Amino acid sequence: MERPQSMQVRGDILFFLRHYVERNFGVEGYGLWLESLPSESRSILGPRLEVSSWYPAEDSLAVPLERICALFHEGDKDGAMEFGRDLADHLSRGKRIVMKMDLPENVLRREGGSVLTFCGPGLVEAPLAAPCMAILRFWRFQGMSPVLENMLGGYLEKLAEHSGGLNAHYQVSASLSQGSPYSELVLTWD
Repeated sequence: MERPQSMQVRGDILFFLRHYVERNFGVEGYGLWLESLPSESRSILGPRLEVSSWYPAEDSLAVPLERICALFHEGDKDGAMEFGRDLADHLSRGKRIVMKMDLPENVLRREGGSVLTFCGPGLVEAPLAAPCMAILRFWRFQGMSPVLENMLGGYLEKLAEHSGGLNAHYQVSASLSQGSPYSELVLTWD
């Protein structure tokens, strides 16, 4: 049996991560964050970062997000969620008008799979998409971690809000990193 390929992240998301850190924590915070990263992560996020290339998720995104949480959010994984929310704002910029004309459950069912355009390989399914609730499952994301689940939770929360869902909230109800066959995010909104 072939071993699954480890999770990868597209370079444009990492470029946005660098911008996010500098915009939110200043040039000094950016420098502090960059210096706190292990050499593998620093090398990926350095000046040779190519926006169209794919990079190992652990070194390029998970570890840098953990450092953001440690340095700027007192270790709280909500730092990853905030990045996910900002990422959804950035990636959905051209689609927001269309999103507002649809129901959050339809947007999440459709756009949940958009994660695969910047993060994968894997499979995303929406076994439930109903008024005020959606469940999304992330299968075969080899190397998924709690910090990446929180980033995805923030990303999906923001998509629900863009389509009119108020007080969107997510909960991780199953986790690949804890031995489940998939990571499951349950989203609710008013």
